[in-house]
Amino acid sequence: MINEISAFWAPGTYELIVIFVVFFIIFVIPATALVILIVIYVNQKNKKKQKLHMEVEKLTEKVDKLKQEKQ
Repeated sequence: MINEISAFWAPGTYELIVIFVVFFIIFVIPATALVILIVIYVNQKNKKKQKLHMEVEKLTEKVDKLKQEKQ
């Protein structure tokens, strides 16, 4: 009797597959997508920062040249 009651609540093979698929869809896919989006965002931010830094360097070189020509 106790074995039958315990077996009634224990998930079978198909139930475990369904539970795994639902868990994968609800938790794993969104978490992976979030990590990928964060990596892309950080990568783009670093590229923009480098580009801005290069532009600032060019402008400071131009300003230095203009100062030298003025003197």
